[in-house]
Amino acid sequence: MPEINYPFEGKLVPAQRGNHIVNAGDIERDRVNITANVIITSTNVNTYRGKFLYYVNTSGTLTLNLGDDVFQEGDEIFIKHIASTSSGNVEVIPGGSGLIDNGSSIILDMDYSILIKYLGSNNWTILSSYRSVAVPFSSPVISNFSIDIGSRVDLNTDLNVQKTVTYDVVHSASIQSLTLDVETGDNKVLTVPTTDISQSENVILSGITTSTDTTLTFKIIGVDVRGNSFESNAIVIQVRNLPIHEQTHFGYILSTESEADINFTNDDIEARDNFAGDWVVSGIPSDSNLYRIYWAVPTADGSITRVSQGGFTLYEDGLASGNQFTEILNVTIGGQTYNVLLLDAANAVNSNYNGTRLTVS
Repeated sequence: MPEINYPFEGKLVPAQRGNHIVNAGDIERDRVNITANVIITSTNVNTYRGKFLYYVNTSGTLTLNLGDDVFQEGDEIFIKHIASTSSGNVEVIPGGSGLIDNGSSIILDMDYSILIKYLGSNNWTILSSYRSVAVPFSSPVISNFSIDIGSRVDLNTDLNVQKTVTYDVVHSASIQSLTLDVETGDNKVLTVPTTDISQSENVILSGITTSTDTTLTFKIIGVDVRGNSFESNAIVIQVRNLPIHEQTHFGYILSTESEADINFTNDDIEARDNFAGDWVVSGIPSDSNLYRIYWAVPTADGSITRVSQGGFTLYEDGLASGNQFTEILNVTIGGQTYNVLLLDAANAVNSNYNGTRLTVS
């Protein structure tokens, strides 16, 4: 096999002009798929003259015998061999005692292509040759997608405002496009990342209606450079007003009262979807009484494990001593059950406690 020393740059697209291959035209029109050994004769030469011979051979050797002086001087053939493994090849053999660039034959292994020209007397020359090199490809992955909207919003909440989308990405170089898919609103085109790191982008939402009970689903849908689609995890947001029994209640009762005396209508300072976060004491009367702070958490939402004030721990689940609150499980209030965390009577407070920020987890 002679050394291939005709570098080809660019993509050769064969077409027929007379008996010559040119860099234009419809490749499928002139393509001949070959899966077996071929001997070219004067009878079948027009099947192969000036054509694109396409091989996919995964094992062994297929031979292409160019025949004994059956071509016309100046005829060209383009031969391409694609294989899924390196064990298959194609051997191109001149007819008679002819040569291809001074070699008795040439072997095309995986992903080799050549353009050859007939010189007469069964001799051929290689006009160009190249090996196709596959660009490394890895399917992109989007994970840990989130958007800064809670898991539930009240009816008539305006979501057509700027929100922040965050996600992690790997194999970003394989991404062609990204879209924030909003099931009941307008989709938004996202910036295609250029690095495999955590991403954050501000997006102005539009087309979202929250006037009735519904669910909103957000996810990122991408298209890779091969045209395949992929998507992130989905975020589902409920649109509904939360019933009182599904909320965590924060309030106060008299120091002489117990959890059985809690009445949300009279005693609540605030109610929220969940208990985690900061709560600010307010509304304690300026009188001679002392009061006990409470949280009433729906049993389905679990229990408070820690309360602190300015970094100082007031309550921690499992603490042997020093807790200022006591947890009472499964307390029935208004026909629903709650886990109540109640300030001990010995630690009851007065109106001076208003404005105190308590951090709960």
